[in-house]
Amino acid sequence: MKLVKKIMLLFVLIYLTCNVSAFENEFVNGSVYFNDRKCTVYDAELKVGEPATIKAVVYLKKNVDVSTRISATGFGFKNVDQPFEVIKGPSEFTEVAREFDHNAGETVTFEWIVRPTDEAAGWTIPLNIAFTFYDRDEKEYENPYFTAANIVVHDQHYSGPAPTRTDAPNPGDPWDGGWSVDEGTKYDVDDIAYWEENVTLGVDMEPDYLFEDSDGGKKLINLGVQNVCFFGPTGVPVLPPPNYVVQFNSWMINVEGRIDGFTVVDADNEVHPNPIFGHEAQVYRRTDYIVRDSTNNYIEIGRNYPIEFSFTTGTFIIVPPGPKGIGDSLGGIDESSQEIGNILRK
Repeated sequence: MKLVKKIMLLFVLIYLTCNVSAFENEFVNGSVYFNDRKCTVYDAELKVGEPATIKAVVYLKKNVDVSTRISATGFGFKNVDQPFEVIKGPSEFTEVAREFDHNAGETVTFEWIVRPTDEAAGWTIPLNIAFTFYDRDEKEYENPYFTAANIVVHDQHYSGPAPTRTDAPNPGDPWDGGWSVDEGTKYDVDDIAYWEENVTLGVDMEPDYLFEDSDGGKKLINLGVQNVCFFGPTGVPVLPPPNYVVQFNSWMINVEGRIDGFTVVDADNEVHPNPIFGHEAQVYRRTDYIVRDSTNNYIEIGRNYPIEFSFTTGTFIIVPPGPKGIGDSLGGIDESSQEIGNILRK
């Protein structure tokens, strides 16, 4: 075991010689911080379970989407037992977090609270961060990758207080990431009988476009359609030829869809008092993230899933008699978009 640790330490030292503290290219410039220290931090020390913060601040020079992930040297992305786990943040450890629809001049921030697991005890492990940038056509550019901190993880277990809600963005907080309610929809007391409270509702949805030619030419990827034609490319006559009156065909249409993010905010809610603002917004949110108990060391208590839906409908068409009839002569009996079968959670 001592030999293994020496080899691991030598690998770490070689690896760290390639590190940088900031990155810049034609699309962005940015910096990464570990516990408010600009990276790379070479002398970080943690105990098992001790929380630490890693934050990336990215200033956009052009209209690009930014994705990032944190990982550890020596542990593959698909390893079940990782040396760190995320207590709070935009993604789980080794998983990708992505920010969409930001424009040049804006600043994008990613922030995680992580802590070492028992897998890390007694090791010195580089905690790494990687970035990828996409233009509006989903073309991928440059992948800055470097170590945020070289962390010595002691065998002792951390026994201090768990981090509070203000230490990092809360995935259920509608104000995180610049989300705003704008004016919402307001109802006065006189507008709703027997209601003695003003209501300001805000709704945010992702994606919020339905057609390929909208929202900067983005393609719709959250809807799959299957079209099944029952009676072939020409349909069938209602009565036997040659005296039939009309040509008939019918279709079965299967639809699958997903709304990646859906949030409803009651900004005037009076149920949750706040000593500064008078009250806090009541929020209903559906997206993909793990739910943790902030009062019990952020243990996992469940998972939130995006809204998914599927339904089957049908239609029919009747046309005058003729040799062409009515049907799907080009696509065949079964026409399916490439997304069908790949959207709903298995």
